[in-house]
Amino acid sequence: MTQNVQNEIIKDGADFVDRIDDQLKRMKKRRQDLCDYVGLKPQSISNWKALNGLPSADRVLQISAFLQVAPEWLITGHLTWHGNGNSLPSMIYKRINDCYCDPTDSTRKPPLHEYLKDYADEVTLLNWRDDRNFPDPYIVYQIAVYMSQSFVFIATGEAASSFNYPGINGEQMSLEEYNQLCKFKKNFKLNSRFDALNPSDKEIIMNLINRFLEK
Repeated sequence: MTQNVQNEIIKDGADFVDRIDDQLKRMKKRRQDLCDYVGLKPQSISNWKALNGLPSADRVLQISAFLQVAPEWLITGHLTWHGNGNSLPSMIYKRINDCYCDPTDSTRKPPLHEYLKDYADEVTLLNWRDDRNFPDPYIVYQIAVYMSQSFVFIATGEAASSFNYPGINGEQMSLEEYNQLCKFKKNFKLNSRFDALNPSDKEIIMNLINRFLEK
């Protein structure tokens, strides 16, 4: 990595730390909780905000795992999605919420995250809403079944009779390919560590992170 690229990344250090702090607030966690999980000193995060270096790619992965966000969002503040916009996490969340908040149903209901507490917690749903992380397809499937909705519709916005899923560059991809696209999300549960991943998954994720770091 060239010095120019390093400088370009370091200039974004304040925004990077702001995203960390914002997500910690959403999770009702403290910086110390993150540091204990990752094995950092609290001063390290302050140093990043002061533009005194940034964490390595594997450290970014560990931080994103704890924060339950996509590494790309943590680094850049957004998710890259080249396919049908209806498959964005925020659109998946919108369809789930719209189905739940049916205006024709006058029944008083609990908040969405309480209704779906057996499938996704409040932080997970808010991360989808704000495009901070990709939904695990299996969780979306469980939610669709629980809500008596079509998985295809919830995941893609397409009619249930469609057997293809909007994919990269506007092309079509199978459900299996969609699962593969989102696979990295499944590896980052709150109690997971990057070092515990199998070598092939680790290589895929490292390549992803390094690609964003080298932009």
